[in-house]
Amino acid sequence: VSLVKFLPLRVAEASSSSWSRPAVALPPALVVLAHADGRLRFLAPTGEELLVHDAGHERPVTLLAVSPSWGKGDILVATGDAGGAVRVHRVLVRGATPGRPSWMLDADMASTENDSHLLGTTVGSSVNVTAHFKRHLEAPSGADGGAPKLTALAIASQHGTKYFVVGDAEGKIGVWDVGGAFQGRLDATVTPGASIEGFYVHKNLLLFRAGSEFGYVDLEILVVNHVVCPDFDPGRVTSVIIDSQHA
Repeated sequence: VSLVKFLPLRVAEASSSSWSRPAVALPPALVVLAHADGRLRFLAPTGEELLVHDAGHERPVTLLAVSPSWGKGDILVATGDAGGAVRVHRVLVRGATPGRPSWMLDADMASTENDSHLLGTTVGSSVNVTAHFKRHLEAPSGADGGAPKLTALAIASQHGTKYFVVGDAEGKIGVWDVGGAFQGRLDATVTPGASIEGFYVHKNLLLFRAGSEFGYVDLEILVVNHVVCPDFDPGRVTSVIIDSQHA
C-alpha cells in the first residue's frame, strides 16, 4: 500500500428503494488505499474489502486525494501519477437493503453519466460501492518543457465552487474547476528550490506547506497568501493543522 485516506460519506447517499425494508445505515467513512500499480481498494471500517478499482494510470500512482465532507455534490477520489496525470473517479456508496433478492445484489448498482466510464463494481455484505472514471487532467509543462513532478494533490471547495489542486516540485500550484477547466498555475514559493509538500483542506480553507513556507490559497482569485510568524522560526514545516475551535 502506498497511500491511505479516509473518504467521508453522507447519510444522503443511502439508496432509495421501492422495497419496504430500510437500507443498512452507512458508516461515516470508508478507507481508500492506493497502490503504485493503479489499484484503488475501498474498505469498510471493519476491514471488509468492498471494491477494487483500476484507476487507469500508465505511470506509478504517487498521490491520492478524496473529497471532503461537503453537503452536496459527488463523492470523488483523485489519483496522481509520476507522469503528471491526475485521474478523477466518482464513487457511489449505498447501504445494502436486507431482504433483496440475490439477483439484485449481483447487479451493477451504478448508473453511468455522459462523461463517465464504469471501471469497477462490487457488492459487500453491508455496503454497495461502485466507482466510475470521471475525468483526466494533465498538469501544465514544467520549466524544462516536460511533465512536472507532482508532489501534492487536493480536492477543495471555496464559496460553493469545487476545485482540483496540484502542487509540484517547482513550487507551483495548478488549479482546475470541478468540470475540468484549467484555471491557472500559481507561483506559491519564494524560496529557490522549494517544492509543494502538502495540502490541508478544512471547509472553505486550503493550506499549503513548502519547506519553511506555508500559507493559504484563494482558489477563486488565484492568490497565495503566506503566513508570516515573527516569533516562529520553523526552519522546515513538516505538518500543518487548522484549528476550527473558537477561543
